[in-house]
Amino acid sequence: MLSAVVLLTMPGFAILAHQAITDMPLVAGVAGSVGMLVGASAISDSRESRGFIIRVMGRDFVLHGGHLVAALYAALVVPQLLVLLGAHVHVGSGALVWGRDRLLAGSPHACTLPGQPTCREIALAHPRLAPLAQAAFWLPVMAYTTLRIADTRRARNQWVIVAWLFAALATMSKGPAGLVIPVSAAAMLLAIRRSLRPLSWMELATGALVTLSLVGPWYVAAYARHGRSFIDELVMRNMLGRTLDHLHDTNGGDDVGITYFVKQLGYATLPWFGFALAALFSLSTGTRFGRKATAKAMMAGAFLVAFTLVSMMKTKFHHYVLVALPPCAALVGLWLDELWEEARTTTTRHDAARTLVILVLVAATTVLVGFDVVSVPNHFAKLMTYRYSRAWPSEAWTATVMGCFVGALSLAMVGVAVRRFRRRALIGCAVLSAAFAMFVLDVYWLRTGPLGGQRAVFDAYYRARADDSNRAELVAYQLNWKGENFYSGNDLAIFIQSGAPFRKYLEERKRHDAHVLYAVTETGRLSSLRSELGALRSFDVLTDATASPEFSLVRAVLAP
Repeated sequence: MLSAVVLLTMPGFAILAHQAITDMPLVAGVAGSVGMLVGASAISDSRESRGFIIRVMGRDFVLHGGHLVAALYAALVVPQLLVLLGAHVHVGSGALVWGRDRLLAGSPHACTLPGQPTCREIALAHPRLAPLAQAAFWLPVMAYTTLRIADTRRARNQWVIVAWLFAALATMSKGPAGLVIPVSAAAMLLAIRRSLRPLSWMELATGALVTLSLVGPWYVAAYARHGRSFIDELVMRNMLGRTLDHLHDTNGGDDVGITYFVKQLGYATLPWFGFALAALFSLSTGTRFGRKATAKAMMAGAFLVAFTLVSMMKTKFHHYVLVALPPCAALVGLWLDELWEEARTTTTRHDAARTLVILVLVAATTVLVGFDVVSVPNHFAKLMTYRYSRAWPSEAWTATVMGCFVGALSLAMVGVAVRRFRRRALIGCAVLSAAFAMFVLDVYWLRTGPLGGQRAVFDAYYRARADDSNRAELVAYQLNWKGENFYSGNDLAIFIQSGAPFRKYLEERKRHDAHVLYAVTETGRLSSLRSELGALRSFDVLTDATASPEFSLVRAVLAP
């Protein structure tokens, strides 16, 4: 419970949970997988899941945990089979028609616009690997795996299978890290118990089948359509390439050593960063026996491997470290539970003094990280952005409010050091942390986030076009941020690099007596846009920094 409170009140996790990026299923999958493994380690080997009877049409059926896990697995794999079969279903003459798989490129409403892919059919790389043939291969694998899971009666094994499911989902979303981190937690369990016996209930064969049948269909289907180019782009460039080289790196001259993610972890976990360091330190002082010690060791293994993985990668973005938040929060929660229990027990002077020193250092760490955030509140925005050189406007009152939170949290942490007030102080820390996370998410982020996007710019475009009888086309000028595609429904002409193609486009518009156009571009490129447009009747910038300091909307009227 404490671990959940800590995780949900970490600003980095609160922000991540509201972002439509693949890191969320990775983080959620890793958290679920490691959590289920820790839970399984605490269950007796002989305990079987309880069955319950349901009556259907006068007949009694006994259901147990294995059936529920099998149903969960089926709910994840059946949609993949339906997608494969759906690739053969097309709409023709007002009816659904069964036919061969077709790979079509281009947006039907934008095929003729400059910069847009031409609407065409692309030849399949491996037409013999038709989706129907793939479904025929995967169906028996999935059916066998479902029956194998349903036949599992021991509760511990059922928990482990769910852990495999979560790990497979994490791997589907972001790659091998989704599997490596839970496996590291399992390896830590073997190490702390100094025995290979846990392997007997880790369902290695079933786990391999689960991973293969969940992850495999998508990879095989993509390879069948795109061939070697899919492997080159996803595996070689975006997996190995990001690990071994700087790919789209925007860190400039920043130090990208081990301190890089230490700083981002501090911002993402504020105000729990000091507690996280203390929890890691406590691993060397406590016993290695018991359920709690096992849980701490497994979470520590997952955290250290996650942090090491992202630190070793050459390509670094701030949000990469967020995969380490769930095990970090679990460690903090377990250590807080020890502090809670210690408050009502008698301890030696040595232990009391050690706890006092640690908690004072925790408070000091919170003050240091908090002072950095108060000085530059936009550290939170940079947890979820791409170009770190971007200027993020901030208001003075934001820093003031954050400073008040940091001060109050530091005082509460000092109160934790006093055994007499410890429990009340811990409750105060939790309440203040929840309030701080809500402020970051629902006040700071709602005010700051839109300033780095294009939504307000496109709102202005649609309002202006509604009042404009010309209904002019929209041009994305020297943009490649993809927000322009999303907010326009991809109904725009695209000139990532302008020059001759852009001038040809303008001449074509003039020949058709279409002199009005709208353009969205980065604010810093307005002068370049104006220069390339040539002779103009008017050039009006319709948005200002209150809509977006990064992007601008222009309405231009070309001279005949």
